[in-house]
Amino acid sequence: MELRPLCVFVLLMGLIHCTTAGSPKAVVTIKPDKHVFRGETVTLRCEIQGGGDTEWTYSWYKKYNTLYPYRRTQEFSFSSVINDDSGEYTCRGRRSSDSQNSEISAPVTLTVSEKPKPELTPSREGAALTGNSVTLSCTLKLQSAGWKFYWIKPTQSTETETETETHSYIYISSVRVSDGGQYSCRAGRGNPVYYTHYSDALWVNVTESPKPELIIKPYTQVFRGERVTFRCDIQGGDTEWTYDWYRYNTHYPSLTAQEFSTSDYDSGKYTCRGRRSDSQISKMSDPVILSVSEKPKPTVRVNPQSSVYTGDRVTLTCNLKSTGWTFLWYKDYQESIPLSPGTRNTNTLSVTVSNEGGTQYYCKARRGNYDSEISDPATITVRVRPKAVVTIKPDKHVFRGETVTLSCEIQGGGDTEWTYSWYKKYNTLYPYRRTQEFSFSSVINDDSAEYTCRGRRSSDSQRSEISDAVTLTVSEKPKPELTSDLKGAALTGNSVTLYCTMMPQSAGWKFYWSKHTRSTETETETHSYTIYSVRVSDGGQYRCRAGRGNPVYYTHYSDALWVNVTESPKPEVIIKPYTQVFRGERVTFRCDIQGGGDTEWTFEWYRDDNTFYTSHTTQEFSTSDYDSGKYTCKGRRRSDSQISKTSDPVTLTVSEKPKPTVRVNPQSSVYTGDRVTLNCNLKSTGWTFLWYRDYWQSIPLSPGTRKTNVLSVTVSNEGGTQYYCKARIGNYDSEISDPVTITVRARPKPVLKVQPAERVFIGETVTLTCEIQTGESWRYLWYRNNEELSDAAGKKTYTITDIKEFNKGDYTCNGTKSSDPKYTQTSDGVTLTVSEKPKPELTSDLKGAALTGNSVTLSCTMMPQSAGWKFYWIKPTQSPETETETHSYIYIRSVSVSDGFQYKCRAGRGNPVYYTHYSDAFWVNITESAKAVVTIKPDKHVFRGETVTLRCEIQGGGDTEWTYSWYKKVNTLYPSRTTQEFSFSSVRNDDSAEYTCIGRRSSDSQSSEISDAVTLTVSDAAEAVVSVSPLRWLTEGDSVTLSCEVKHSSTGWTFSWYTEVPSRDSQGSLRYSTALLSDSSRGSGGSYTLSPVTVNHTGVYMCRAERGEPVFHTRDSNLQPLCITGESPPVSLIINPSRTQHFTADSLSLSCEDQSDSTGWTVRGYTHSETVSDCSSVSGSSCNISSLSTSHTGVYWCQSESGGRSNPVNITVHHGHVILDSPVHPVTEGHPLTLRCLSRNSNTSASGVDFYKDGSVLQKKTTGEMTISTVSKSDEGFYHCKHPERGESPKSWVSVRTSDSESTGVIIGLSLTFVFVILMILLILLLHFKKKKGVEYQTPSPVNQDTNQPADGENIYENADIRTTDDSAAGTSNMIHSQDVHRYKTQNDAAGLSDVTYADIELKNQKKPKRKQGKTSEGADTVYSELKQNTDKDAAAGLSDMTYAKIELKNQKKPKRKQGKTSEGADTVYSELKQNTDKDAAAGLSDMTYAKIELKNQKKPKRKQGKSSVGADTVYSELKQITDKGP
Repeated sequence: MELRPLCVFVLLMGLIHCTTAGSPKAVVTIKPDKHVFRGETVTLRCEIQGGGDTEWTYSWYKKYNTLYPYRRTQEFSFSSVINDDSGEYTCRGRRSSDSQNSEISAPVTLTVSEKPKPELTPSREGAALTGNSVTLSCTLKLQSAGWKFYWIKPTQSTETETETETHSYIYISSVRVSDGGQYSCRAGRGNPVYYTHYSDALWVNVTESPKPELIIKPYTQVFRGERVTFRCDIQGGDTEWTYDWYRYNTHYPSLTAQEFSTSDYDSGKYTCRGRRSDSQISKMSDPVILSVSEKPKPTVRVNPQSSVYTGDRVTLTCNLKSTGWTFLWYKDYQESIPLSPGTRNTNTLSVTVSNEGGTQYYCKARRGNYDSEISDPATITVRVRPKAVVTIKPDKHVFRGETVTLSCEIQGGGDTEWTYSWYKKYNTLYPYRRTQEFSFSSVINDDSAEYTCRGRRSSDSQRSEISDAVTLTVSEKPKPELTSDLKGAALTGNSVTLYCTMMPQSAGWKFYWSKHTRSTETETETHSYTIYSVRVSDGGQYRCRAGRGNPVYYTHYSDALWVNVTESPKPEVIIKPYTQVFRGERVTFRCDIQGGGDTEWTFEWYRDDNTFYTSHTTQEFSTSDYDSGKYTCKGRRRSDSQISKTSDPVTLTVSEKPKPTVRVNPQSSVYTGDRVTLNCNLKSTGWTFLWYRDYWQSIPLSPGTRKTNVLSVTVSNEGGTQYYCKARIGNYDSEISDPVTITVRARPKPVLKVQPAERVFIGETVTLTCEIQTGESWRYLWYRNNEELSDAAGKKTYTITDIKEFNKGDYTCNGTKSSDPKYTQTSDGVTLTVSEKPKPELTSDLKGAALTGNSVTLSCTMMPQSAGWKFYWIKPTQSPETETETHSYIYIRSVSVSDGFQYKCRAGRGNPVYYTHYSDAFWVNITESAKAVVTIKPDKHVFRGETVTLRCEIQGGGDTEWTYSWYKKVNTLYPSRTTQEFSFSSVRNDDSAEYTCIGRRSSDSQSSEISDAVTLTVSDAAEAVVSVSPLRWLTEGDSVTLSCEVKHSSTGWTFSWYTEVPSRDSQGSLRYSTALLSDSSRGSGGSYTLSPVTVNHTGVYMCRAERGEPVFHTRDSNLQPLCITGESPPVSLIINPSRTQHFTADSLSLSCEDQSDSTGWTVRGYTHSETVSDCSSVSGSSCNISSLSTSHTGVYWCQSESGGRSNPVNITVHHGHVILDSPVHPVTEGHPLTLRCLSRNSNTSASGVDFYKDGSVLQKKTTGEMTISTVSKSDEGFYHCKHPERGESPKSWVSVRTSDSESTGVIIGLSLTFVFVILMILLILLLHFKKKKGVEYQTPSPVNQDTNQPADGENIYENADIRTTDDSAAGTSNMIHSQDVHRYKTQNDAAGLSDVTYADIELKNQKKPKRKQGKTSEGADTVYSELKQNTDKDAAAGLSDMTYAKIELKNQKKPKRKQGKTSEGADTVYSELKQNTDKDAAAGLSDMTYAKIELKNQKKPKRKQGKSSVGADTVYSELKQITDKGP
C-alpha cells in the first residue's frame, strides 16, 4: 500500500513525458546580426517552429533569467544597444488557447562591441601610375552582415555611396594625377542608418607613368636568323618591371624580360612597355623598325671526285662569295654537331675516309654569332677493303692432344686468288705458310694464343684488312661429372634422368653411358640419359664420358654414380566415423602410406577412378559435401614428385537425413494456464533433442539440447502455437520435424463498466457492471482496493446511490463456476474518483471580436474532465436553454451581428439528471467583416512574358496583421503563398483566369470577405500597331499624326518611334537600318506628329511600346509608310515606261535625275510585303527590273544618304490582260490628258473600250484611247478602262495640279490699314461694354476645312497622288477668329475706374504669300489677336482686372491655293482675349483692357493646291497678360 503514490507519480511523469514529447521548439533570430556595435538598433524575434497558425505569447530570457516579465510580444528591440546588452538570449512561447509551453529556444549570443572603425587599404603598394586602375577596400575587422559603405575625399563635398553589399570597395578604372589625395570611408547599416567611425585617411599617390625606350642590337638591319638583342629601358627608379613586347601592336605574351636575344623575328615596328610588380603598366615606347634580309647559303666542292676507298684522303672546299667568315663542317645528318675542331678560319677540310658507302658533308659560314644557311650536301662514295676472318675447329676451347684446324676466310674477296699470312700474338707464325688452312695434329698447352691472318691478292698485291684476333685455349683432358635428377632412391614405376656435364663447357661432344652389369656403352647426342618406368633391376653403378672429332677424342670417364631403386609404397584409404553415413553428416577421409618413412607427401583423391579432387591435396580432410562411391588415393613425394601406387578402393554409402515426428498430449482444446506434454519420436537411438516454437527455427527453446524426447509447457497466450523438434548425434542434426499446432483458448476476463463515469461528484448515483463475454452461469465476486465486498457477492451489477467520499477506490471483479473453465481472470481495475460539484469554464476560440461571416466556437469545459455529460447553454435573449448533444461546445457557423451577447453554460448527466453549477457569463462581440479587393499591375490585360503583380487589399482592415489566401478559378492557387502580394516573373497564357483573394487575421485566423473576381487576361506577344491621321499621302506643308497603340491594352505604356536611316558599312556599301527618332519623346503618349511635313519625311515609320519594371517590350509595330509630295523636290523619279500600271513579266526602269547631280541617290520601294528595301537591281542611281511581278506593286521614291527624297510614285503591276496607261505625275491644269487602254496581247483589237471615272462611265465604245483637251481640277479622280473581251484594268488616281499665278498686287494700303485699326478698336470696345462679372464670352470658332481623300484603309498602291476636293465653302471676308475668354471679377475690387479697355495698334508691311491652286487664301489683312488675363494678387489700389493686347500685323508669303478648298476672307481678323485678374487690387482703375497692334511685312508663302491660304496682309495680334505684383 505504501508504494501506490510512487506508482501514481511514475504514471503521471510518463503522461507528462508523452504530452511534451511533441512540443514545438522556439528559435531566436537577431537582426541585423548577432555581432553588433554600441548604439545600433537591434531586434530580437522568437519563431515557434511547427507552431502552425496558433496564437502565442512569448517570454524572453537573458542568461536564463526573465528579461522583461511584461514583454509578451514576438519581437522587441534595443533602440540604442549598449555593452551591458551583451549576453545569451532565449525565448519560449505559450499557446494562448491552452497555455501549453513550447520548448525553450537554444541560446543565441548577442555580442556588443565598441563602435568600429574600418580599415582602408589600397589594392597596390606605393604610388599609382596614371592610366592604371586602383581599388580601395574598406574592411571591418569584426565581420558582420548588412553593411553599406560610404566614401569621402576632401575634394568632394558629399560622400559617394556604393550600393554593393560586398566587403567594400571603390574602383578607379583609369587613374589620373587629379585622383590622388586623401580618402576615408565608413560603413552603415539599418534604418535609420547606424554609421561606424571614419577610417584613418589613406593617401593615394598618383604619378605620371614613365615612357620606355626600345634598343635593338647589333643593328636594326640584319640577316634572317641572325641573333638580335632587344632591350626595353625605363628611366627612373629601381622599380622591378616585367615587360610587354609588341610588333605592329601584336602582343607576345611569352616575352616578359627587359632584354632578350632571339633569332626568330620578322621585319616590323617593335614597341614595348613595362609592367610593375603590382601589375601597373608604363606608357608605350616609340616604335623601332627592324629590317631583315634573307640568310646566305654556301656551296661545297670535293677533290678528288672519282671513287674513293677506305683509307684514302679527300679535300673539301666551302665556297661563299662574301669574306670575313669562319667555317664549320658537318657529316651525314649530324647538322647540330660540327666536326672537330669546330670553327675553322679556312674554308677547306681534309679527311681520311675509313667507312665504306656514301658519306655526306655540309658546311656553313659564321660571322660573329650569326650562321649562314647550311650548304647542300656533297656525297663521297667509299668502297670497303676486304677483311680476313679466322675460324677454329672443332672449337676455340680444346684439350691437349686434340686435332685443331685454323682457316682464313676473305670476306668480300670474290673469286680472286689470295695468298695468306698467319700471325700468333700479331707475330708472323709461319713465314713460309701461305695456305688458307693449317692444323695442329696433337695440340699442346703452348699452342694457346690469339691468332690473326691477312690475305694478299695475287693480281695486284693489294692486302685485305687483318682479321680480328681469335683466341685458342688448350686445357688438360677433362673428366665429366655424372649427376641424377633424384636426391634419394627411385620408386618403381617412376622415371630417372642422369646428366653428364663437361667443365668447362665446349661444343661438338657426344656422350657415352656404361653400367657395370653391361658390356657396351650407350651413346647419346645430348648430355642427359633417362630411364622411364624404372624397375628394381635398373639399380646399380653408372659412369659416362664424352668424345668429339674424327678420329674421336675421348675424355676421362666420370666417377661412378649409384642409382638405388625401391618398391613404390601402396597407401590405404580410411573413412571415419563410418562408411555408411547420413546425407550432410560430416565425414573424415585419410590416406595412410605404410613404409613411407618420414618423406613429406602430397595426396591426390579420386572417386570411382575418374573424379579427381584438385582442391584436396592433404593426407586428411573433413567435409559434408560428398556422394556415395568408391574412393581411392595416391601420394606424391614433394622432394622429387615421384608418386606412390594407388590405394585399394573404399566404398562410402550415403543415406538421406532422418526426420522425427511430434506427438501432443492432451489432444483436446487447451485454455490459457493449462500444461501440455510433447514427444519427439525417431526410430533410431542415441540421439539428443532440441525444441523450437513458431517460426524461431534458429533459436531452440531453453535449455537447448535435451537428453529426453519429452517437452512440458504451460500455455499462457490464446491462439495457435506451433512446436518443432530435431535430433542430434555429435555435430550432426536430423531434419526438423513437421510442426504440431497447440490451439489455446483465452480464459475469460471480465470487463468492469462504470456509469456515468469513473470521475463522479458527491451525490451522484454510480452503477458498476461486471460483464463476462461467455454465456454460461457465473457467480460474481467484487473487490475494492483488493478487499472483497461481501454485500455485492453474486451480483453482476453493483449500484452506489448518493455516493460519498469514502466510496472512492480501485474496483475489480471476477467469476467462478463448476465446469471448465472453472474461473475467469480478474478484470482490470477501475478507479472511482469522488469530487465536489463542479463549475464549468466557458471560453471562446477567438481572442477579440468576431468578424461577420466567420465561425465562432464556444467551449464549455469541465475541470477536471469526465465523461457522459450533456451541456446546456443560455443567452439572455433566449428564454429556454439550448441543449447540445456534443461533448462541450456550441458552434456558430456564419456569425452575424445579432449573435453577439452574453452566454452561460452548465453540464448534466445521469437519470435523474445531475447538474453542475452555471459557468461565469461570457460576452461575445461581433463586428462587420472587412472585404478584400484584388488589384493587378501593370494591367488586367497583359502579354506573355510580362511581370505581373497581384495585390490583396483589405478594405477597412485597419492595422491588423493579415495573411492571405489566393484563388484561381475558385481553387487555391498556392497553398503556401500567404503574402499580400505575389508576382508572375514571366506570365504565361495558362495564367489567364479569374483571381480572388481572402484575408486571414493573424491574431485569430478569422477571414475577411472574399474579394470580387478580377480577370487576368494573358495574350500572346504584345503587338504595337501604327495608324496615321489624316492620310498616308500628304502634300508638303501638311500635318500628320502617327498613333501607336498596343492591341487589347492601353494602360501604362510609353512609346518609342523609329524610321530607317542610311549608312555605309566597312566596305563602303550603302545599308539601311532602323534608328530611334531623336525627337520621338514627342510620341511618349502614343502619338507622333510631323508638322509641317516635307518631302524628306517620305519613308516608313514604326513604333515599339514598353512598360513595367523590369522593362517589357512589345514587338515592333507594322511598318507605316508616309508619302509626301512637294512642289520642288531635290530630285525626280523617272519611270520608263512612264505610266502607273504595268503587266507582269514586263521590264521597268526607275532612275533618279537631278539637274545638278544625280549621284548618291538610291531607288527605294515599299511593296505588298510591307517591307522597305532597295531596288533589286541597282546601277548607280538607277533601278532595272527585268521581269515584273505583282509583288513589285508599291510606292517608289529616290533617297540620298543625307536623307533627301523625291516625290513618291505609285506603281501597280497587274497579272490580268488589260491595264490603263495614265500619267505618273500630276497633270497641270489647262493641259491635255490622254488615257489609253493597253492589252497584254498587242494584236487584240482596241475597239469597244469603255472609260470610267470614279466608277461611272465617262466614254463608251472608244478605240482604246480617250483625251481630255483642257484638264481642270474637276477632272481629278479614279480612272479605269474596260475591254469587252479582255476585262477591266485596275483603278489609277489622276491628280491635277493648278498652274502658278502671278503675285497679287499690294493690297495693304493706308486706307485698308485704317479700316483694320478701326475694326480692332471696335472689337475691343465691344468686349469692354459687354463684359459682365462671372460671364463667359465665346467668339465664333474657326471654319472647318474639309477634305475628300481616300480613307486611310484604302489601297495606297491604287491611290497614290491623293488631292482634296472642292467641297469646302469659302470663308467670308473680314472674318473674326477668337478663342473663348473667361472673365472673373476680383473679390476685393475697390472703388474707382473699372472695366477700362484701350489698344495700341501698329501696322507694318508684310509680303504677300503665293496662293496655291485649289485653296482660297485667307484675307490679306487678317488680324490675329490674343487677349490673356493678368492677375496680380498683391497689386495696390488703382488699376485692377486689367486686360491688354499686343497685336502685330506682319507680311507673310501668300500660300498657293489648293483646288477644292475656298479661302477665307482677305481681311479676316483672328483674335483671342484672355482674362487678367488682380484679386488684391485697390480701389481705382479696374477691369481695364488695352491692346498694342503691330503690322509687319512677311514673305508670302506659295499656295498649295487644295488648301486655302491665309490672307496676304493678315494681321496677327496677341493680347498678353501683364501681372503686377507690386503696388
